[in-house]
Amino acid sequence: MASLPTVTTTASSNITDSSAVSGGNVTSNGGAAIIARGVCWDTSHNPTTSNSHTTDSTGLGAFTSNITGLLPNTTYHVRAYATNVAGTAYGNEITFTTMASLPTVTTTVASNITDSSAVSGGNVTSNGGAAITARGVCWGTSANPTISNSRTNNGTGVGSFTSTITGMLPNTTYHVRAYATNTAGTAYGAEITFVTKDTLPEGALSGVFSIGANKQVHFSKGNLQWSATGGGSTATTHAVAGGGTADGTWRFAPNQWDTIGEANSNISSSYRGWIDLFGWGTSGYHNPNDQYNTNYYPYSKRGVTLSTPSNYFGYGPSTNMSDLNLTGTSANYDWGVYNAISNGGNRPGMWRTLSLLEWDTLINRRVTASGIRCAGATVNGVHGLIVVPDNWSASTYALNRTNSPGINIDYTANVLSSSQWVALENAGCVFLPAAGWRQTGFVGDVGNYGYYWSTTYNSSYLAGFFGTRGVTTEYRYSGFSVRLVQDLH
Repeated sequence: MASLPTVTTTASSNITDSSAVSGGNVTSNGGAAIIARGVCWDTSHNPTTSNSHTTDSTGLGAFTSNITGLLPNTTYHVRAYATNVAGTAYGNEITFTTMASLPTVTTTVASNITDSSAVSGGNVTSNGGAAITARGVCWGTSANPTISNSRTNNGTGVGSFTSTITGMLPNTTYHVRAYATNTAGTAYGAEITFVTKDTLPEGALSGVFSIGANKQVHFSKGNLQWSATGGGSTATTHAVAGGGTADGTWRFAPNQWDTIGEANSNISSSYRGWIDLFGWGTSGYHNPNDQYNTNYYPYSKRGVTLSTPSNYFGYGPSTNMSDLNLTGTSANYDWGVYNAISNGGNRPGMWRTLSLLEWDTLINRRVTASGIRCAGATVNGVHGLIVVPDNWSASTYALNRTNSPGINIDYTANVLSSSQWVALENAGCVFLPAAGWRQTGFVGDVGNYGYYWSTTYNSSYLAGFFGTRGVTTEYRYSGFSVRLVQDLH
């Protein structure tokens, strides 16, 4: 009559977080054929073939068993077994502990992005069978950052966490991954990327505006103003392009709705107050090589007609110059190029005026996230045109009668107090007040029309400009508003 087989269990080897190798040796078949052999295992003592087990052929002799499907960092009990007609016999019990596995972590999409910081984070959804000893995010300007790069440390354990990323460069693409560390090592979440914002220049609004293919600008925080005394009682000077100084002080209006209005009628070489309606190209730059460039002061008014109309009362570059626009070799005729703006960085060359085509693109042609480009409005009691940035969200404020800047403009469609305007300005909106116009010492249409100079020359000796009546042309000696921009690079 057959008896139970005799079998021994092989010590475990090649232990990982989910597998191991063991086996056994059937040294006696008990007088009957061995019909099954292998190992069985469980997290409790004395596992049997009712538990997880392998089947590793038949017969006498040694065999090897691959144990799989194990949990990380877990103690297992293993016994070899052998079966004949008399039943199943078990070898000696061995134990081993699987390795911990890497954690599982996801990366949170970045938010609150500035020119030097952002917020991200992650979520440790599995600790891999061992305690999470460190977690956070790592970042760099190349793909697949690791903890050898810049990183945060955001506690321990499983669950979600928030990371504040600092010390970044403006207008730079960063790669970010969450990480989590246990005894098995460090695991990383999926990589995200974002671009930090450009450093906001002094005197600039935060909004970004497309004005052509791959061309974007920030607007100044108010219309351009000039005073011989900077608003005080003593004459002032400011730096100009090429070195040296010129008389007076240039500044951006304290608020976007601020205009000088009827006080522009006082314009003269002796007037000490602020003015904001200027002739075309009256930056203060005098081109000594242009005999017709006679009216270049900020306070210039319509002068005596020259013997030739080639510069129409001496404003801006004349037709005997190579650059007729306020660009190129004639760029110094541009108020923002030539002058230091006291509350706009206070250095020459930081700002410029839009061209006629750029104004037209801004108001009539650019594509925005919301489909809205502009809307007539009354802000703090002042009529004007709201221009929204490229990324404007209609949920920020519900604007009415949008994209109608010309003869159909409706200043009553959107009426905002100064406190209500704060939310729109913080979202990057520009407000162009309807500051009127000046002819010599007469000021008209304040609150009705807004005329804004461009850099573009017109062949009929008129200068192109933008007004709330649409994009058109007008006499160079007329006094109009100037709103400067700064290019994003």
